[in-house]
Amino acid sequence: MSALLDVRGLNASYGAIRVLHGVDLRVAPGAITLLLGANGAGKTTTLRAISGTVKATGSIKFEGKEILGRAPSTIARAGIAHVPQGRGTFAELSVHENLQTGAIFRKLGKTEQFWPKTHPAQAFLITYAK
Repeated sequence: MSALLDVRGLNASYGAIRVLHGVDLRVAPGAITLLLGANGAGKTTTLRAISGTVKATGSIKFEGKEILGRAPSTIARAGIAHVPQGRGTFAELSVHENLQTGAIFRKLGKTEQFWPKTHPAQAFLITYAK
């Protein structure tokens, strides 16, 4: 079975400090995968590299296509959404709605069809989509 997400030899640094050292990760379609580790182990950096928000080397394939080096917006449109913990979420939205926010462009492409104009997420989505 081919992988939905296939990460090979992933390396990333913050300045001169290398924080990811050859991470390999494979996620099968329909699988539930956990990324566990102590504080500072590289979990967040791995997710940031996959979503394109931190520079990395190696290989990241999503649905068989290389996405490493692509713009975060391109990766989001392909279907990978990074919803950060805490400050990066919309407090007035549920967990489900925060996740939907990241998936909106892949599913519908038009924010008005996703939530009513009075929904709290509309202000962000309409601004972001322009």
